[in-house]
Amino acid sequence: MTDVDNRVIPPLIVDSIDEPVIAPTDENAKKSVSHLARSVGAEIDSPEVDGRESDSVNSNVVKNYTGYGGAVGGGIIGLLVLGVAGASAIVFAVFAVFLGFFIGMIPAAITGMLAEYYQLKSDLEGLIKVSGIGAIATLLCMVIVMFLLTQENFEWTDISTGAIEFALTLGGVSAFLTGLGALPKPRHLPSVNID
Repeated sequence: MTDVDNRVIPPLIVDSIDEPVIAPTDENAKKSVSHLARSVGAEIDSPEVDGRESDSVNSNVVKNYTGYGGAVGGGIIGLLVLGVAGASAIVFAVFAVFLGFFIGMIPAAITGMLAEYYQLKSDLEGLIKVSGIGAIATLLCMVIVMFLLTQENFEWTDISTGAIEFALTLGGVSAFLTGLGALPKPRHLPSVNID
């Protein structure tokens, strides 16, 4: 640990350098060190805070899911309509992406928050978990919207099996596709040669 301006800063360990690199104090400097380390192929081990990684990449997961998750779901619906109706439905396909952004924002934000909370990575295990989270979040939001639209006449039997399957599939696939770009890449452990 290094004492700079009466602040204790934990060192970051860079694989390709023998000496520890001292963590910079401001956000721009942290980004510069991170970018420099990645450009030379080094991995930075960030210190843990309260047993959790303090990785600035994770803070973007909710933003990325909220911004892109609903649009990806709308794009999936648009592609399905294009496949069925042909090129005449191109205007609807574009509208579906726009509408999906707003309708899918809440389940996508829930998916992003839970993915960040559980620190999911974009490996196969993380993508499968985030797909399940997205499917359940989409289903819950669909049921809530159906209830709000038909408050007085709502019955559980009004929800068809097809609607449930569609919500689960749409939420899972869009969470998976969004996770490919939104979830942080998994850290690779350094190889150890035992002679």
